[in-house]
Amino acid sequence: MGASTDFLDSTPGMELMTRSSLHSMRNPSQVSIFLRETLTQEVDERNWSWSNLRRQFRVKGLEELYVHYQRRLQHAYFAVFLLLQIICTCSQIAVVTSTTEASMVDVMTYSILLLLCLPLFFLACTERLMPTRGSSPWRPAFISAMVLAALLAADLGPVVYHYQDEEQLRLRPLYGAHVILACYIFLPAPTGSVAVGFGLFTMCAHVACMALVSYEPGHPRYVARIFGEVLFLLAVNGLGMYFRLVSEVILRRTFLDRRACMESTYKLNYEKEQEEQLMLSILPRHIATQVKDDIRSIFQQLQTYRNTPLRKKPFNQLYVQKHENVSILYADVVEFAKLTVTLPVNKLVETLNELFGRFDEASEEHNVLRIKFLGDCYYCVAGVPTPNPQHAKSCVELGLDMIAIIREVREERRLNIDMRIGIHTGNILSGLLGVCKWQFDVWSKDVMIANRMEQTGKPGKVHITEQTRRHLGNEYEYESGFGDQKDPLLAKYNIKTHLISPPERIVEMHQERVFIRQQHQSRRSSSLINKMHDQYKSGSLLVPRPSHSRSQMRRSTGGSDYINGNSSPVRRRTVFMDSNLYVYQQMLKRTDAHMADAIDKMPLRKVDQWFRAEKIHPLLLKFENFRWELPFLKQADPLFKFYLSCSLFLLLCMLGLQALAFPSAPLLSWIAFLIGSGFLLILAPSSWACYIWHRYRDPHNELDRTPPPENGVALALYQLAQKMAQSVSLRSSLYLMVTLTLAVCALSNTLVTCEDVQDETNSNLTDSKKYPQLRGNCEIPWHVTQACSLALLCALVFLRTHFLLKLLTNLALLSFYSWYVWTANAELYMDGASTNPNLDPRWSHIMMVSFLAFCVHFVDRQADYMNRLDFCWKRQLLEEQDEASTTRTVNKMLLRNILPNHVAEVYLDMNRPHDELFHEEYEYVAVMFASLAGYSLHDDEAGAEEDGLQDDGIGGLKLLNEIITDFDKLLFDSEFHRVEKIKVAGYTYMAACGLEPGRRDSAASYASSRSSNCSVQQTLDHTVVLTKFAARMMAVLKALNKDAFQTFNLRVGICHGKVMAGVVGEKKPLYDIWGDTVNMASRMDSTGLPGRIQILEQTATLLESQGVKCEARGMTYVKGKGDVQTYFVSVGSDLHLIPKEIAPRKNDELGMDDSDFEETSL
Repeated sequence: MGASTDFLDSTPGMELMTRSSLHSMRNPSQVSIFLRETLTQEVDERNWSWSNLRRQFRVKGLEELYVHYQRRLQHAYFAVFLLLQIICTCSQIAVVTSTTEASMVDVMTYSILLLLCLPLFFLACTERLMPTRGSSPWRPAFISAMVLAALLAADLGPVVYHYQDEEQLRLRPLYGAHVILACYIFLPAPTGSVAVGFGLFTMCAHVACMALVSYEPGHPRYVARIFGEVLFLLAVNGLGMYFRLVSEVILRRTFLDRRACMESTYKLNYEKEQEEQLMLSILPRHIATQVKDDIRSIFQQLQTYRNTPLRKKPFNQLYVQKHENVSILYADVVEFAKLTVTLPVNKLVETLNELFGRFDEASEEHNVLRIKFLGDCYYCVAGVPTPNPQHAKSCVELGLDMIAIIREVREERRLNIDMRIGIHTGNILSGLLGVCKWQFDVWSKDVMIANRMEQTGKPGKVHITEQTRRHLGNEYEYESGFGDQKDPLLAKYNIKTHLISPPERIVEMHQERVFIRQQHQSRRSSSLINKMHDQYKSGSLLVPRPSHSRSQMRRSTGGSDYINGNSSPVRRRTVFMDSNLYVYQQMLKRTDAHMADAIDKMPLRKVDQWFRAEKIHPLLLKFENFRWELPFLKQADPLFKFYLSCSLFLLLCMLGLQALAFPSAPLLSWIAFLIGSGFLLILAPSSWACYIWHRYRDPHNELDRTPPPENGVALALYQLAQKMAQSVSLRSSLYLMVTLTLAVCALSNTLVTCEDVQDETNSNLTDSKKYPQLRGNCEIPWHVTQACSLALLCALVFLRTHFLLKLLTNLALLSFYSWYVWTANAELYMDGASTNPNLDPRWSHIMMVSFLAFCVHFVDRQADYMNRLDFCWKRQLLEEQDEASTTRTVNKMLLRNILPNHVAEVYLDMNRPHDELFHEEYEYVAVMFASLAGYSLHDDEAGAEEDGLQDDGIGGLKLLNEIITDFDKLLFDSEFHRVEKIKVAGYTYMAACGLEPGRRDSAASYASSRSSNCSVQQTLDHTVVLTKFAARMMAVLKALNKDAFQTFNLRVGICHGKVMAGVVGEKKPLYDIWGDTVNMASRMDSTGLPGRIQILEQTATLLESQGVKCEARGMTYVKGKGDVQTYFVSVGSDLHLIPKEIAPRKNDELGMDDSDFEETSL
């Protein structure tokens, strides 16, 4: 307790408020949670489930937009493919023409393919082939079919042509695997089924060509060879289907991330505007900026230093400014006290909101700044924050409008109420005091004079001083107000007063002005709405600026005013930040359109990637911000289980290929396949352990987090699968091991040797080129090249492994195999079939694996570039989420600094009903008014200036700010967490205890309090806690008096009972409480004595039952009640409550018997 008190005493007020806000909940969005998982080693595999992703798209209606996104990416891959094909075709032409006497048919065919690819590549780079959103899918399907036909013609045409000429050469097509991969990865096929159709058609075309042309049907191993070709092409088709499926999972996940980025941007801007409007709802702009900067500065320092106290300043921050030559208006609702007793809480809040809402509209129209309202008192200032030469006239016109408004409300609701208005012109100080429940306020001698002008005025008239009349001239008819004869303060300063009576037809005139204004603003609002709509379409408008009057738009639609003079009571709702809320909701609805624009602007063109790159190096594909590189590499990869499964599939295909092509392969080759298959058969199923366990324990995705298994073996497999997905080093090691396994198995076929000689009938060189065939233990080498190709294509399986690592492994495999083909076993490959007449078959083998290696690298580069773009988006989103989180925390700090926490939550809820007025009713609440006796902002005896502001009044306000801040610090003590500061009015501190959330039903709260001893105890504690709080305030003031050499005293009044609470205000929400309990607590303060806590008899009885000693004061006159019995709470010299022995007795007036007190007393 002592340490806590010392910390409160030693910490500056603003820092203390900010520290307390850091402990409030900061709920990150689901987007933020997911991003932090994907940007770290954590991952929730349910976010990567293909079925779950499809379901999300279906529920959110995003499928059409995703198709547009997918086509955009396919178009980028198509441009990459055209560039790859241009390189491959040029390379093939160069090899064919430089190494042999090239056939003109072959060269012409390849040249035509090249000429077709060049203009397509140009069109693809300029995105002229890109289909628009919602366009027919047949155009990309037609382009894909056209390119596929050209590829097949260029690949199969020369083979068929040379077979049908006089030589009847048996050649092989070169691009079989290359074209099949293009069908699934590169060509802009509109759907997966179209891609599968293209792939299978390509396979059938190549199989038919090889069955009829490349292989001799009469060969003994003809069928096995054809099945080997089919198996290889089926493996490539399977790899293409796998790539398309896994890519769809990644694309859908990325799409949702990017859409969330758009929503996050809107939310961030919405919250920034919300913060701005929130600040401006309690503070004028000239102070709001300074307060915001200080709060953010302290908040950021605390985030950096955490528990380290900041450097203490000698005084707490003071936000005060001086304004000269302004007019102050005070308005009081006559007979308001009776309303708080007679009206139910909902009708009271509705009436006040209607009345003060219209006042706010009128003050805005007349350029008068509303300061606050205290119960039934509404006061405002003209000439703040910007000077207004017509400040006096603005206040008088506003006062006359107030009289007209209250007469309308009086007739409409049949209430006996009226307005008493006082106006004075002079100088003021304006700003904030304390650190809790900020309310903009004004101080000065002239403010007190304006208050007295209201008190001495007449209902239904405007009471002005001579100083105000000098600024008005002869525009109005004046009558003497005799204010100096009614009030000693006015007499002291020799204030002459005047009364201005409203015209007889004031109500009709006001309604006519409203109607004319409606007609003008209706046209203005229509143009404003059209402008807003255009800005929505362009994306330049996020939320409406505060300068647009919400009352203008309401009046333009008939709102709650009167049209043509006919009164039509319409319930006015609290509209604080409602336009922001509406626009934010509209923004979310327009996210898809903005998402489509963002998709169109994605930097996917080669020009953007190579010449306009901003964050990614075009060649090395590394981030310009090198600190991003390691987090990018350390990202979790929940799809790794698919990589291992597909690798097992490729190994099994290689095994089948060996069984068909090399049935008599050496034992060592079979052992290699056996070891590799066993390794992957153990590794691949283990990687699915997490997924299988999640599906088993949570088949319907109902749990936030699935607990791990308890069985030892299951837990080990579960942790291994998690480690695979989370550890980049383990994934890279496994990739190298899997690639090495497949490479060894593929190259084990190279152990085949040719022990038998060629058939004598084919010893002729010309004949051997027609249909070369080997017997016995020697087989054609193309199946070895196919197995090596599958090992190279394994790099495509590991989609999210770094492309440089895959490039190095493929280059090593390609180099070794090229050396083996050209040098180590040249005899075997020289006797095989070629792809062109007179071309050394070794070139054909090397070109096939080289083209596939280039294809894999181009795909890897594009995929890695996309992954890095995705990472940049995630980084951007995460930074925005952090900024939004800070903004949200500051928003909560500010809003909770105006309203109680449970009320603030209502206004922070973006899904709250728009038409609900917030109100509550409590059966038992303790209310305190504490006035600072002996304090004066100015000191006439010391020779103050005529305007009453000694040293500009700043010195006096600094002292008052220190006092209020020290009082506010007590609210951060855990002992007083139930105490709620309501407001500071002048030099009076108002607080209450017992304003608990959820008490919307007074009957229910009262019944629950009578049925539960716990509730009874809490009811009793409210008064005790508030009394202790008052005693602590006295102790704080005593310590400050000692340090500042002052003699201030605190005069406190406390009362408990029934209270009504609610939020009212058209544009500036204000939480307040009403009721007879509040009125009596104020009277206990005003009729009390300095240094004492005055209470009523029933409060004294309750406190004594709780062991707090009270002493009778006697009969005290209370306005509106007459003479009542009052008590003082006994406080010792150390300013602690003096205890009292509890005597059991009945307390019928409290509604509780003796047994209740025996169970609940201290």
